[in-house]
Order: sequence, then C-alpha cells, then structure tokens
Amino acid sequence: MTTTLTEALIATHERLYPRLAALLKQVERVAGQRASTPVPEESARLARQLVGEAATLLGREGRGIAVPPANKTPPLDHAGLAVALGQAVAGLEAFEAAHSGWSAKSKCTVWTLDGPPRPVLRLLGPGTEANPVETRNPEAERLREEVYRLILGRYSAGYDAGYRDGRAGKAPRSEYCERIWNKVSDLRGGAENARLSGLTGDRVRYDPPHHLMPDGAAYSAEGRTKN
Repeated sequence: MTTTLTEALIATHERLYPRLAALLKQVERVAGQRASTPVPEESARLARQLVGEAATLLGREGRGIAVPPANKTPPLDHAGLAVALGQAVAGLEAFEAAHSGWSAKSKCTVWTLDGPPRPVLRLLGPGTEANPVETRNPEAERLREEVYRLILGRYSAGYDAGYRDGRAGKAPRSEYCERIWNKVSDLRGGAENARLSGLTGDRVRYDPPHHLMPDGAAYSAEGRTKN
C-alpha cells in the first residue's frame, strides 16, 4: 500500500536523513580501515534507534531494514553496521524520490503535498531560503482597489451613456475602449505598481452602483462605504 504523504512524515524524513547520512559516512570511514572492529555500544544504540525510525517511516518498504541486536554473536562490526545504515539511507532517498518533484515556479525540488510549495530541504542550494515568506504589498493593493473601482464606475457610466444614446437613436461609441486599450498597451511590460498607477492616474472618478461593490469597499470620494 502506498504511503500517504503528511507534514509529520516530511518532518521525520528531514530529521532522520542528515543524521543517518552523517553516521553512515563516519562508519564507512572506519570500516574502510578496520572493517571487523566491533562497534561501540553507544554508537550501535544510536544506529538502532535511527534505523528503526527510518524503517517505521518507510512502512512496507522498510521491512528487513534493521541493525542487529546487541546480544548477537559475533558482535556487530563496522562493516555490518555500514550495510544496515546504507539500506536505511537508500530507503529514505527512494521515499523522497517517490514523493517529490521539480517545481518550475519555486525553482527547486518540492514535496508533493497539497498547499504552498514545500522544498526538500537537503536539496536546496547554498543560500536558498527554505520557506520564503510572501509579504503584502500595500501600495499594489491600494492601486488594485482603485482599478477595481474605476472598472465598475466605467461600466456603470458606459451603461447609462449607452442607454441614453440608444434612446436618442445614436450609434454605439468606441472611443473609450480604444483609449483604454492604447493605455494598457503603453504600460505593458512594466512593474505592477506602474501599470496600476498608469491606469488610475488620469481618470475621471465614477461611483459604481452600490450592488456592484464588495462588502466594506469604499465607493466614493467622501469615503462612504456600502451598507
């Protein structure tokens, strides 16, 4: 059965992997020189704890991954411990590969978990912020509200003007649409604040109908709000 990825599993993986990888590197270094040397009990106890947690995380795929018990004869040597640690590290890497993927937007490998992208910490490049905080831009929000009010006001004014022209038998007018399109074309490619400022800088204020405004939104120069 496939393991369902959760925040708790990710946290456990990110806590275990660096510790197991560091311990494996240390044991392999000793094993390369004295492979049959018995492992100190303190080191063996730590390895059993970490490998046991990794096996639990891996579930069915972790069966058989374990450090031999302390009462085993002959005693655990560095070569045997390196094998067990290597299996645990490989299992965690397989788990990571099965539950992560490249995010073009975040430009890093992220866990396949619903919600905001969560990077795989060990794969982040040097100096990369792990979980960047998206800060609010009050100026952009203010200008966006102005554009929203402008659109609703123009819609209301255009409807009224079209109604009057229709009653008078006049042909539809397109000057406003053409002027706005030219304005947007001139501002295309600039920063968001510049585009919004350009659209709201030289306009005539129109108060849109109350029923078109969102709750709590200001709709007039006097600062009145929709009830």
